[in-house]
Amino acid sequence: MRVHAVIESSDNQFQQYWDKLIASDPLQNPLYAPPVSLSAKSAVDTDRYQNHSFMVVREEEPVFGCSVTSNTDANGRRRLGFYGREASTLMNRGQMAAPSNSFAPEAIELLMEHFTKLMQDISPDVLEYLDPVSCGLMSPLTQVLLEKGARPHIHKSQVIRLGLSENALLACMDAEYSRQIKWGVEHIAMKTLAGERTGEVDSILADLCNAYCANLECGQAFFHSCANLISNRQGFIVQSGLESNDRALFVHNSHTCHLVIADTPGQSENLPALQAILWQAICYSKLSGCTYFDLGGKLIPSSDLDLKKFGGSEHTKIRVSYSQ
Repeated sequence: MRVHAVIESSDNQFQQYWDKLIASDPLQNPLYAPPVSLSAKSAVDTDRYQNHSFMVVREEEPVFGCSVTSNTDANGRRRLGFYGREASTLMNRGQMAAPSNSFAPEAIELLMEHFTKLMQDISPDVLEYLDPVSCGLMSPLTQVLLEKGARPHIHKSQVIRLGLSENALLACMDAEYSRQIKWGVEHIAMKTLAGERTGEVDSILADLCNAYCANLECGQAFFHSCANLISNRQGFIVQSGLESNDRALFVHNSHTCHLVIADTPGQSENLPALQAILWQAICYSKLSGCTYFDLGGKLIPSSDLDLKKFGGSEHTKIRVSYSQ
């Protein structure tokens, strides 16, 4: 008799288990939380996307969670992802067995079995998946997809611990970046928009979401997801006072703040707009009670910014693309 079970997003207990899973992984990105409440469901395009998110639970404890939806794109292709972005998974560190630091084989088998059946039922033409490498372990789903011929792409990020003072954080950075940030604090006016949906917020957010989804079909769903997080005080925008109108979007789960996208056309060797915006966001995240700051977002225009120079520790994620 199995002690593990699959709980789907339509189950009344799904949110309860998902909250436990989030608490076990402080680096979790709230953009990948499946909508369960009526308000959250109304914030995404539920007519266009079918939610297949599920969890593997052992007795009363979640082990794995998977955020995944299906839809048909404008070209008639069946896609698996998560509201136009990548599907993703979470793993509960507390369910790892000692001393092997691995999960119960039955839990892994059930996760792979349920996901494989989902792929068989939908037979997607395209699948995009983000493996956050939770707990330092590659997700079992990455293995499933690689065996089917999917292509992996390594994505490196930098995670900063925010427990230090602002002066100590600056001291941990590269000397050049530290000087640029101090210059930006003195010479670039910054505005943080958070907690209230206004016409200005929606206009900036729409621009950032369109830039993020330039080659994807996630624009409307992505906008509503981000707007919902801002309304719930889990997201904010930092905008410079420069004529170049540099701005960036961030989301957080009260533990970790994530850079989503930074659009900084004014960035140059002599005008460190991006460094100044990121520093403003780091300081705001500290005040909001976050413990970590993840720099692994999208940068527009593509930047040669060296994330390691911000200090912190390197974190690797794996983006997996599958098509048939």
